[in-house]
Amino acid sequence: EKRGAELVSETGTEPLVVQGVEGRLAQVFVNLITNAISFSEEGGRSAIRTEPMAGRVRAFVEDSGPGIPDDNLDDVFSRFYSERPEESFGDHSGLGLAISRQIIEAHDGKIWAENIRPPGVGLETPPAGARFVVELPLYRLGKHSTPARWRMAAARVSSSALQGVVSPLWPWS
Repeated sequence: EKRGAELVSETGTEPLVVQGVEGRLAQVFVNLITNAISFSEEGGRSAIRTEPMAGRVRAFVEDSGPGIPDDNLDDVFSRFYSERPEESFGDHSGLGLAISRQIIEAHDGKIWAENIRPPGVGLETPPAGARFVVELPLYRLGKHSTPARWRMAAARVSSSALQGVVSPLWPWS
């Protein structure tokens, strides 16, 4: 809100349930959303949307910022990497996306970055923003066992930034 950026939610009405450690999954989405807002220009737009697919769910977090250098789309997940403007140097550790990747991979998921460009244009066209994609397996009741070493929670992927991104449906003992 301080930046005047708009956060838009574009999700379906059906809950998409994943199994995981609620606090860690929330950490990932809070990091992605706050990054998207911080890279969007004054009055810009950030969006989160979800999309079910065969046994998995994809969550997209997009911004209207400058994008990521195309050669560095995977580097943003390296520890201490930052593409922040010089005036924000020192305000960010460069660890958030590295930690986010570890959390998502520990949940049998994938995370990657893309630049947003109109369909059919090449890399010579500047990006209209960046998109981070998180893909996680959908939870199927009775299909998974719960590891005893974790206190697990089934969580509904939601896009409400104010109420948290991952909401518990029920705790597992």
